[in-house]
Amino acid sequence: MLLAGCALTANVWAAGPTMKVGKISGHAGSSVDLAVKLDIGAASVSGIQFNLTMPPEASIASVKVGDSPLAAGKNVTSSQHGNVWTFILYGLNQNTDHSGTLLVASVKIAASAKKGTYKLAVSNVVYSDPNGKVIPAGSTKDGGLTVN
Repeated sequence: MLLAGCALTANVWAAGPTMKVGKISGHAGSSVDLAVKLDIGAASVSGIQFNLTMPPEASIASVKVGDSPLAAGKNVTSSQHGNVWTFILYGLNQNTDHSGTLLVASVKIAASAKKGTYKLAVSNVVYSDPNGKVIPAGSTKDGGLTVN
């Protein structure tokens, strides 16, 4: 029942940007490409930082900027601390990123890796808008590595 003179408003909750780490497979001693995908949703994302924890059976050999930040004129940098890799996507411009492939990492599977499936865990995801304000993150989906 509506009261006279009262307006009915609806709260609309937009989901934050979401990130998905791919699933890869390969043989011990091989290299495979791991894609990290991004869905911006309705957000205006200009910068991104996140961690990716690799199992001891794998390491990242190189990283390429994906199509979405490349189109926005962004760069990617990474640093390793033990088995945790930190990725930062940034640019000197305030262009917003688009949904698509965020980055592609070349993953080297150790020659001594045993057969099995290993988790590639994503954590500490932070998105920022063109003004540097933090945007609440949506869901993240961990990836996986299967050694054949």
